[in-house]
Amino acid sequence: MILWQDVQVYFWVGFVISALVCSGLSAHVASIKGHGFGSWLIIGFLFGVFGLIAAAGLPKRQDPEVDVSARDLILAKKCPACAELVKIEARVCKYCGYAFHDEEAITAKLESIAKQEEGLESETQAQRLLEELKNQPRD
Repeated sequence: MILWQDVQVYFWVGFVISALVCSGLSAHVASIKGHGFGSWLIIGFLFGVFGLIAAAGLPKRQDPEVDVSARDLILAKKCPACAELVKIEARVCKYCGYAFHDEEAITAKLESIAKQEEGLESETQAQRLLEELKNQPRD
């Protein structure tokens, strides 16, 4: 014969075990997506399955420095002084103040065009085009 007290004990033990499992799973899912492990451990424990559903619906977090699109890479050049990406048209680096020379600007623009052009299939063709530009007589 099962006593009412035994049923209550089994209920609470099952409830705590499910809360622990949900807290661990929600914390793991949230940490994979770039969110805090500890905070989602607590949320998963307090809200159980609902906390797990909320963690599954979280968006992925991205570092702002990593969030550079391919278009930005094509339209950017690297500053030789501080190694930051700046726009091709920039004459002065906005991070360190390095002044680009006209030849560096032309070279960067040509490299950008070479990346965009479908006719330039290989980097060697782009390099050859750069060499031709450098060897042209100046005015």
